[in-house]
Amino acid sequence: MKITNVEIKAHCSEPEKIEQILLDLGADFIGLDKQVDTYFKVKEGRLKLREGNIENSLIYYQRPDVGKSKRSDVLLYKPSDIEGLKAILETVHDVLVRVEKRRKIFFIDHVKFHLDTVEHLGNFVEIEAIDKDEGRSEENLRKQCEHYCDLLAVNDSDLVRVSYSDMILDKLEKKTSITTQSKLIALTAPSGAGKTTIARHLLSTFDELAFSISATTRERRPHEEHGRDYYFLSKEEFEEKIAQEQFVEWEEVYKGQYYGTLKSEIERIRKNGKHVIFDIDVNGASSIKKVYGDEALVIFVKPPSPEVLFERLRNRKTESAKSLEKRIARARRELTFEDKFDCILINDDLKTALLDAEELVKAFTSI
Repeated sequence: MKITNVEIKAHCSEPEKIEQILLDLGADFIGLDKQVDTYFKVKEGRLKLREGNIENSLIYYQRPDVGKSKRSDVLLYKPSDIEGLKAILETVHDVLVRVEKRRKIFFIDHVKFHLDTVEHLGNFVEIEAIDKDEGRSEENLRKQCEHYCDLLAVNDSDLVRVSYSDMILDKLEKKTSITTQSKLIALTAPSGAGKTTIARHLLSTFDELAFSISATTRERRPHEEHGRDYYFLSKEEFEEKIAQEQFVEWEEVYKGQYYGTLKSEIERIRKNGKHVIFDIDVNGASSIKKVYGDEALVIFVKPPSPEVLFERLRNRKTESAKSLEKRIARARRELTFEDKFDCILINDDLKTALLDAEELVKAFTSI
């Protein structure tokens, strides 16, 4: 079937309002279609296979990428065996991208309206003035399309030039670009120096940051949640991941008690286009710097003095005397690492330290 239409596509912040206008105009509601459009690589134009609960068709169309109303020349085929056709197409052509959407379909005479919620893109309205029998001129179709554009109060600033497939491909390209530029920021210090407080502040200040969740074999505390505070693993699970080289860094901090950073955790965050922030000990920070080099900024959080740090640890009163003794001895050793990292952040006055941390992150990431 050969079809000519003139259409517009626009971002839509109030789909309910537009739906009510359409109903007030006497539009026929056809239904809600859950559609998956698979776009295939072709030399020119666009070829897509639409799978939905209302519309199922193979569509090839050519259309200029312009604002306002634009003409589309469409070839449409409705297969009896869409799964068989899909298998053939995927064998012959490379898949370009898939677009998933929920589409409310309305008609007024030969003008079709779509209210779309497109995964990863948001809400849109489409208006298509359709000529199926070659009886309407392009000028007439354009006037009708623009007439309804005015009735639905579609702003010129909301008009979209390209297809959903192009929009998603552009979004994926930008996301990949962000991923390759994603930085790592490690806050390191002895326990009690304040690195956790600073890390939490940075995460609440910058949406562009995401926290790297460490894996550990230590026992989970009552308030802690797997996948939020730590990835809690058994000793056997942890050692298996060590053998499979799944850690960027790991350490047996105390006898039988492992901590580590999974490669998959860093990849997860970077794929989401975020900069990675770590709250990590000095050995782990050293490993991250060694692996990632200039992609990583390691900030050593320095307490006002060793005495102040040791007093903070004692005031926690969460450990036995023997455990506290081990922690203080470890902190004393870790204080000697301050000159081994990119910069030192002195946490004497917390408010000042938080502002200084913000400036370091801004300078390193350009956010």
